[in-house]
Amino acid sequence: MIFLDGLPESLKIGGVEYPIHTDFRVILAYDRILNSGEDDGMSILQALQNIFDVLPKDIEEAITALNWFVNCGKNEKTHKPSNKVLGINSNIPFDFEEDDLLIWSAFKARYGIDLLKIESLHWWLFRALLDDLGEEVRLSQIMQYRVIDTNMDGISKERKKFLDSMQRYYKISKYEEERDEEFIQALINGEDISRFLER
Repeated sequence: MIFLDGLPESLKIGGVEYPIHTDFRVILAYDRILNSGEDDGMSILQALQNIFDVLPKDIEEAITALNWFVNCGKNEKTHKPSNKVLGINSNIPFDFEEDDLLIWSAFKARYGIDLLKIESLHWWLFRALLDDLGEEVRLSQIMQYRVIDTNMDGISKERKKFLDSMQRYYKISKYEEERDEEFIQALINGEDISRFLER
C-alpha cells in the first residue's frame, strides 16, 4: 500500500536493493525498446542501464523485478470478464508513441500537468493519472472507438458503419508491423532470455 510503504525507488534482486530511476520517461524509453522488435539484447541492456544505477548481475531476475514495477506492483487478474461480456474487441486501446500528443493534452486539460516540463513524475503516479483521465478527454473517446465491439447486438447499421470507420481512422498503425513476439513473451513469462542476449 503506497500510503504506508511509499512509492518504490528500488528493486530487490538477489537479496540486494538496487536503486532505480522511477520517472515515467525512463520507463517509456524501456517500453519503446521492448516494442521495437529488436532482439539483439544490447538494446535491452542499454534500457536496463538507464533504469538501474548499478546493473544487477542477474539480468533475468532484474527484468522480472522490472516487469513487476512496470505493472505498478499488480498481478494480471486471472478472472476478468470476457471481451464479449465487456463489449470490446481485441484491438490495442492506445500506444504511448502514437498517442503521445493526446496523452500530453489529456494531462494538461485534466490535471494541469505539462508532461514536457515536469521535472519528474513517478511511473506509478503517471499510470494512476493516465488510468483515471475520465471520459471527457479526447484520448478516452478515441480509445473507446478503437475497442468497441461493432458486432454487438443492438447496434444499428448506421452506428456500426460510423464505428467501423472510426476504428479504421484511429487504428494504431505501428502494430501492423511485424514484431518479435517470441522475445517479448519470453520477457513477460520470465523465461531464459540468454539466447537473445547472445545475438
